[in-house]
Amino acid sequence: MDFRFNGNEKNLRAKISQFVDEGVIEKFIEELEKYSFIEGEGEYIETSYDLPELSEGLGFLTLSKKYNISLKMTTIAILLALLGATTFGISDKFLEWAGSDLKKMQGIYKLDDNDADKCILIEMLRSKPRIADESILPPTNQECINNHLLCKYRSNDKCTIQKDEVAGILLKLYENNVLRKEGPHYKYNF
Repeated sequence: MDFRFNGNEKNLRAKISQFVDEGVIEKFIEELEKYSFIEGEGEYIETSYDLPELSEGLGFLTLSKKYNISLKMTTIAILLALLGATTFGISDKFLEWAGSDLKKMQGIYKLDDNDADKCILIEMLRSKPRIADESILPPTNQECINNHLLCKYRSNDKCTIQKDEVAGILLKLYENNVLRKEGPHYKYNF
């Protein structure tokens, strides 16, 4: 099943409130465009601004942001995980609404904000095909590729993570049913 929406931010909030808690909605909308690279084939996130007509006399001009979105439920689940949502932030209605798209998903795991969990998953999303091994991140002491994330492996804008540490994080994500192993690579578990 796909999530489709075309309308203003107020209506988008109402639609999203059907499947996530109020505290997650704000962050979801704020970050929606930032994570647009997670879009798969046939998916899109488009935004535009409407300029309202003004009546005669004194008036205020406010732009209205419009959204045109088509995403698979698995993509929304990935985005919610990247935003730090846990099973407590995602309602049963979302899991029911997502239906067969998420049947393979064993659970939702709270990603470690200080570890490189999010960084690795983001890089998996950026790669085509969406797979990972211990070389998913650049070699040690190269520029950090996800500066917007706080991470214990970043020092002076350089990534200090070693391949064996990446392998350990991939294994942890596998053990928590976020990833599955296929040969030498890891893939999302849905």
